Amino acid sequence: MRVLGIGNELTKGEHWAVSFAVGFGALGWLVFPLGLGGLLEKEPLWTLLLAGALGVVLLLRAGLPVWDEPPDAISKGLLVLIAVAFFFDLAEALAPPVDADTLAYHFNRPKQFIAAGEIFFIPQAWTGAVPLLTQMTYVPALALGGERALTLWTMFSSWAAAGFLFVLCRRFLDLNWALAVTLIFLTTPAVIYGGGSGQVEPKLALFVMAGAWAVARALETGRISYAVLAGFAAGFYAGSKYLGLLFILAVGLIVLFQGGNLRRNLVSGLALGIAAFAAGGQWYVWNAVHTGDPVFPMFFQWLGRDDLSFWTAEYDVWFKEFFRKVERDIPRSVWWFIG
Repeated sequence: MRVLGIGNELTKGEHWAVSFAVGFGALGWLVFPLGLGGLLEKEPLWTLLLAGALGVVLLLRAGLPVWDEPPDAISKGLLVLIAVAFFFDLAEALAPPVDADTLAYHFNRPKQFIAAGEIFFIPQAWTGAVPLLTQMTYVPALALGGERALTLWTMFSSWAAAGFLFVLCRRFLDLNWALAVTLIFLTTPAVIYGGGSGQVEPKLALFVMAGAWAVARALETGRISYAVLAGFAAGFYAGSKYLGLLFILAVGLIVLFQGGNLRRNLVSGLALGIAAFAAGGQWYVWNAVHTGDPVFPMFFQWLGRDDLSFWTAEYDVWFKEFFRKVERDIPRSVWWFIG
């Protein structure tokens, strides 16, 4: 934020919210090189966290967020409902994880990496080898604080997305409406189901909101720095899930075709693309090194290596035919798309 020159024109809440979103992605990004170097041990992880925590000093200099509008009876009622949602999510976070994806995948990958002291390539017959930036933020929590710290961290990072949404709403809405929107977000099925678990979707909302906010600021101000910030947010999303590639495309097109100065738009689009690749590209390079296909197994038939024992050309053909049948519950037609 300081390097990009972003912050002076933000509210205190926006400063904290955007900084947390970027810091969350940066944490997942920084654990990757530690894993490559076989440094997933307590001392390097403590060093990483303590060094990152120094950034809080700069945030404190920006000031603490404060209520700028006294709550009325409606606000207090909404806060009570949000508190109820909080305690339900807290109960989920304190209970042992039980959902299948969390146990077999979201928490198991960090557990495997910690046991080995390094990250290693894990091909999976059904899902390929997906990017794991968000799961990398789970590594320090699990390695240093055990399961309880891990589940509390997953809950806290999900609630950070709710805090980000509230802060964004306050720029345009009064306190009651901002609290109401936040409550709606917290009670959506995705957050109820995955907020206190290893599911990444509630955490990815942080990157989506940060990217959308940064693009909006880029359109308002014409500043390339905001396009760079949007690229980082979108790249962190892509580093956590393949669907993030579509988000990069979306924000990139908005910046390119925003109107006004064509040269500035091209420079902003290029800066956004470079930032997105820097933030999320490492997992795609990782896949390409091991399989030839950066989005393995999507383009394996064209880019895949022919010396792999775990994924052959014949298996790739069978998998994609089988996958198309199993994953398509309804016919592909305009009528079913509308329905």
